Amino acid sequence: GNRPVSHQQSSTTGRTAGSNNSSTGGRVRAILLNTIVGISLYYAGFMTGMHAFLANDNCSHKLSAALATEEEAVVARLKDPESREMKRIVDGFMQKRITQAVEQGIKQATKTIEAQEAKKIKDIQTDNCNKEKPSYSRFPKEMSNFAAGAARTTKEGFVKAFDYGYPEDQNKGDKGAKEVLILYSNPKYMPSDIPGGPSATMMENGNGIPFFENPTAATEKCDEMHVVVTQAPCVAIMRAYGSFQVQRWYQRDKDVPKLTHAGRGVNKYGGDAFRPPAETFTRKHWMLLQRYFEGLDDTINELRPITEKIKINNTIIIMTCNFGQSALLMNFACSSRSRGFDISNILVFATDKETLELAQSLGMTAYFDERNFGHLTKEAAREYMDGAFADMMYAKVVCVQLINYMGYDLLFQDVDIHWYKNPLTAFHNTTSPLYNFDILLQDDGSRSLRYAPYCANSGFYYARYNDRTRYLFISLLLQGDMIAAKGSHQQFLVSLLADHSSWTGLRTKVLGHDDYPGGWDYHRWGRRSYFRSISNGKFLPEIFHMSWTENKDNKLLFMKQMGMWHLKDQCVSKSLSDILSLPGADATKSGDTFNLCCSAEPLISCRYKDKPSVIDCSSSPPIDRDGQAWWN
Repeated sequence: GNRPVSHQQSSTTGRTAGSNNSSTGGRVRAILLNTIVGISLYYAGFMTGMHAFLANDNCSHKLSAALATEEEAVVARLKDPESREMKRIVDGFMQKRITQAVEQGIKQATKTIEAQEAKKIKDIQTDNCNKEKPSYSRFPKEMSNFAAGAARTTKEGFVKAFDYGYPEDQNKGDKGAKEVLILYSNPKYMPSDIPGGPSATMMENGNGIPFFENPTAATEKCDEMHVVVTQAPCVAIMRAYGSFQVQRWYQRDKDVPKLTHAGRGVNKYGGDAFRPPAETFTRKHWMLLQRYFEGLDDTINELRPITEKIKINNTIIIMTCNFGQSALLMNFACSSRSRGFDISNILVFATDKETLELAQSLGMTAYFDERNFGHLTKEAAREYMDGAFADMMYAKVVCVQLINYMGYDLLFQDVDIHWYKNPLTAFHNTTSPLYNFDILLQDDGSRSLRYAPYCANSGFYYARYNDRTRYLFISLLLQGDMIAAKGSHQQFLVSLLADHSSWTGLRTKVLGHDDYPGGWDYHRWGRRSYFRSISNGKFLPEIFHMSWTENKDNKLLFMKQMGMWHLKDQCVSKSLSDILSLPGADATKSGDTFNLCCSAEPLISCRYKDKPSVIDCSSSPPIDRDGQAWWN
């Protein structure tokens, strides 16, 4: 080895020695850097081998090959010429200490890295090597044709980007349902820029399924996407020929743990909302259809001059009414005219002569089709789905199909509607997102099984005329026997909306609760602050529909509390002849009865303290058991 430099050397020798020391220090630093780089390269090389290992099914073989390769690489790096030259340059003591320090550092770093990676290898062997699937792959190769990868995105953003028209989510606070799971059938459909790395949709990297803030980014390469909306406790997905329907398997007997095929209307109580009708209903319906089709051309010829005269932007507003519900019809006319709304394009389909005369006396255009409606009852329905109610459901289906078939856009509304604004303004707005839909319907509020998936209320909807809506309403007309058997057309309209969205691409949209509230909102204590904002004038919806109310009498009382009633008591449930015989009436004029029957200001009165009202009704009794004062 080299001897230590003597302090008694000449200055020239000293300068030379100093240069050698400087050169030695530089080489030491270079060697240390090379060593650190070697350790880093070792770790990086090891991880590269690990990734290759993770992508292979043969875990043990790949692991051995990766470790062997990395061992050879490390040995080669430690045998670098620079490392051997260090032993020749640095004197014994200095060389020994530095070499020991470097070697100790390498050992310690290698030990730490190997300990960390050994644990990962053990986990991989435990979790993956003993399983018949790719290591850390999200799904096994047996599912790779329909679940090659997965991604997540927000439900709120997803339903906005891909608006299929479903109603608002009533469970927005459900933290376990705030996201959408997207499955990719092939890597070529996976996004370009994936959070967590290019393979994150296919491979588990410890960060879970990658999340996309933007749902359109998650679906950018999908040329087709099927969306499944469900609340079922179990959902099975398989690749097969393909279906646009959802199978339903149901445990009919809770004591027998066996799933059997069930229709969409079967419930846990044994009922079936879509049980086929008895033959008597079908034969009766055939008779009604025969009468309707035989007189169809004559009916259209009678209506055409009327509809052409009153249409606005090719739109007709349809209302259907019998004498039993005439007070609600008259109130709508009084309320709308008192507040300056144009109701000149309303066509009332009266199902009796009394209603025809009353509608005309208040300035509305009315039509009585005695051929098709003359046999229907004049009485008001006493409850939901009774005989009188079912009769009116048939009439509503016929008049809508007829006007649509004639080529008009239409707004159908029940007589228990109150306008805060003219709803046609929103529906005719070409810049509104609503303009892109074929049919717009009020949200019923109920989320019962028979109204899935749209839960639309059949008492307020707007339909644009086209081939899709024409076929929809023809299909609904042909469902008359089911409507008669069940007493309502709502569930059949909703089921047809879903079917036609799939069959013909019908674009359906259920409107939001805030702008189009109804009885479901009115009777919910949780909507108290919302109705307070209406009562104090801070918020103005488009319309209000007094649905979800047992009968006409209660509708009248609730509407009086809400400041929606403008019909004077002297004209309630009166025929035109009775009204014209009232004191002060001019019996010689059978024309406009607006001044005689309508109040310019709302006729407000309290009845129930536990229902929304525009004035404080706390001193009134409750209608519901243990009902609390709404104004407290």
